[in-house]
Amino acid sequence: MFMLMLAAFNTFLARQTDQEDIIVGIPAAGRNWVETEPLIGSFANTLVIRTDLSGRPGFRQLLTRVRDVTLEAYAHQQMPFLKLLEFLRTHGMKENLPYRVMFDLVAGGNRNAAAGAELPGLQVAIVEEEASTGTLFVGNYLTFVLQEIGPEIIAFLRYKTELFDSSTIAKMLEQIRTMLIEIVEQPDKEIAQLLSPSIAYQVA
Repeated sequence: MFMLMLAAFNTFLARQTDQEDIIVGIPAAGRNWVETEPLIGSFANTLVIRTDLSGRPGFRQLLTRVRDVTLEAYAHQQMPFLKLLEFLRTHGMKENLPYRVMFDLVAGGNRNAAAGAELPGLQVAIVEEEASTGTLFVGNYLTFVLQEIGPEIIAFLRYKTELFDSSTIAKMLEQIRTMLIEIVEQPDKEIAQLLSPSIAYQVA
């Protein structure tokens, strides 16, 4: 699911920007050693996924490309992101980050089970997050977040308010939904034909 939705998000970005070289940041858990299993705290790292969308691939072909580059990134996820930034900056990168958008799929659970959880001395409740709230990593323009809750996937965008307004973000989410329907119905359709240019132009 992660790679499928990342490929779809890459397609959406390519259609909006008219670019064939798409770079997206993704979070990695960072718990690759047995020694870290009993420890409390965040070991999260950031991986940079660079996908080549050239050559007019169909979506199924793009999904294979995304799979390959993602697996390669995970094979090197022990590389600290700050070390990568240091390397890139010494080799001429002038931007603060090598990407401007992030993608994340949060594995959820059963909403009812979570709401009914009992912990001694604690009261558990489900809190819904609004699309415009939450943390946006410094330097990011957009963060596309998907959360699995039972059979459902909830999608929202965190965004830089200096660049986007809520109506534009709402249009983006609706267009992603429309594009996903196209992908399900025609998985081999060229990505250049997904999300008609007239729709893409409205957001650009």
